[in-house]
Amino acid sequence: MRLAAALARFLVQLKADGRSPHTVAQYERHCSAFGEWAGDHGLDEVRAIQPEQLAAFLGSAASTHRLDGRRRSPVTVNALRSSLRGFFEFAERAGIVDRSPARVLRMARTGFAAPRGMRPDEVERLTAALAGGTSVAASRDHALVAFLLGTGARLSSALALDVADLDLEGGVATLRELKGGGSRANAPNIPTRGRIWIIVYQPKVPGAETKELGTWKCGVQLPND
Repeated sequence: MRLAAALARFLVQLKADGRSPHTVAQYERHCSAFGEWAGDHGLDEVRAIQPEQLAAFLGSAASTHRLDGRRRSPVTVNALRSSLRGFFEFAERAGIVDRSPARVLRMARTGFAAPRGMRPDEVERLTAALAGGTSVAASRDHALVAFLLGTGARLSSALALDVADLDLEGGVATLRELKGGGSRANAPNIPTRGRIWIIVYQPKVPGAETKELGTWKCGVQLPND
């Protein structure tokens, strides 16, 4: 089977397994990069790929450097290794190859980079700029960004909020969509601006009082300290 056909089957399987669109896109990007390299080296058939070909690819500029010539980080190349391992493990399970040529791949040792956050002055400038808007969209953006800053929630968790998840009186939001499952109650807080209260924007339509916040049509009130 040709690499392109095997990759197409792999992507279908990932979607069937419930993998997120971002995960599927990353596998496709990484495996397609290998496919282009393999094609340039006359390796179109999956069964023609051996551990030494994978090693040659991972040691080449196609995997170690960006298009602009800058070197990729070890973490990025590890993600590429992981994608190739996943693809060839699928190929073995699906009977496309007898044995995965990626079985010998090992991850490079990497340190843990500290997450980069916003400085207090950057937070102030951002919230001030968002507070200056007067449209519904501006209110929505202000509320969403302030909520993310105040809770540290993931964007997907914030977008999954329902009106019932917000305790406006107590200033607590229950996050239902968490990475890895489960739920968590958060008390939103922005140190420099006081407590944050999310106020649902209710257009004059039937059932507006129970409208989900998936589209984040809401405003925000930031009481003075």
